[in-house]
Amino acid sequence: MGTILASAIISRLRITLLDPSPGDTWTDSDLLNALNEAQRRICNVKLNAFRVRGYVPLQAGTHQALPTGGLIVLDATENEESGLRCTKVNRGLMDAAARFHPAATPEIDAQHWVADPVDPAAFDIVPPNTGFGSLYMLYGAVPTAISAVGDPITLDDGYESALKHFALSECYAANTKRQDVAKASYYATSAERMVGGRAQGESAYAVKNGAPRGT
Repeated sequence: MGTILASAIISRLRITLLDPSPGDTWTDSDLLNALNEAQRRICNVKLNAFRVRGYVPLQAGTHQALPTGGLIVLDATENEESGLRCTKVNRGLMDAAARFHPAATPEIDAQHWVADPVDPAAFDIVPPNTGFGSLYMLYGAVPTAISAVGDPITLDDGYESALKHFALSECYAANTKRQDVAKASYYATSAERMVGGRAQGESAYAVKNGAPRGT
């Protein structure tokens, strides 16, 4: 979570929008909604912008998914029941080594996890789970909404400029007397460049197969 208050960004938005408080076109509530939408847009571009750590309950079987709001699996480290480590493995190598592993006897602890190349919020585990296990995981998620203008932003402070530009895009795209599609497009493109491409969000920070984090 950041330390910058939503009210501070809203004040700067009003300067750019030429709409001083209490606002002729946009109320504080409107700008807070735009700021929350800006947070979600950042996470749509960079899936790991908002990260969650904690134990994730496992479903019975091999195929698993993150809790509601989860966007991308970044790492899974240990089992809650035993404390034993769980390591990432390559799907092709796992299938070659134990082709029938999905039909193995279910266990409460996962020994390995496999990323899904198509759905970043899904993953497989080996062996199949009993449905009573849980893994300590790091994953990207939809950010918690900022509930009031006096609250801090949910994302890290480093996203301040991108938040401002995405929020400006939301404001200029809205159906008001100040609607300006060209400005909305300009600020959206600017924010996306600040955040970086989606590919970075999916792979840059993901742990590699058989390698400890950071290598």
